[in-house]
Amino acid sequence: MFSRDIQYDTSKQNRKEARLNVDLQCEILHGKYRVAGNILEIGVGGIKFESNTLFYADEKVILEFFLNKDVVQLAGTIQRVSGKHAVVQTDTSDEELNKKIQDFIYNYYNSKDLNARNNPKSGRMKTWD
Repeated sequence: MFSRDIQYDTSKQNRKEARLNVDLQCEILHGKYRVAGNILEIGVGGIKFESNTLFYADEKVILEFFLNKDVVQLAGTIQRVSGKHAVVQTDTSDEELNKKIQDFIYNYYNSKDLNARNNPKSGRMKTWD
């Protein structure tokens, strides 16, 4: 049924960068509102998050969260919504921020600490005043 000879056509893959399943608390700036959320997947080109707040496709949002103990603000546009989950395509023009995300993913996959690999959290979100 499965064979090592199977060829995977990467030209049909939309995603060009790696992504990582995570459990990071975040805050989502949505217009004049700030709501709580949880990031489920992170990559250079986008983020999947869940929130009890209702979002719609094409809405602009800013996600704030901790990544390697640094506060990160990532702006983007919601592409898809399914129940409490939303997928955001992020602005990839900030090279420094892209590098932080790539380093976070790289360090996870190359971590010798199995405990860190099974629980990829870089810190819990603090309360924003």
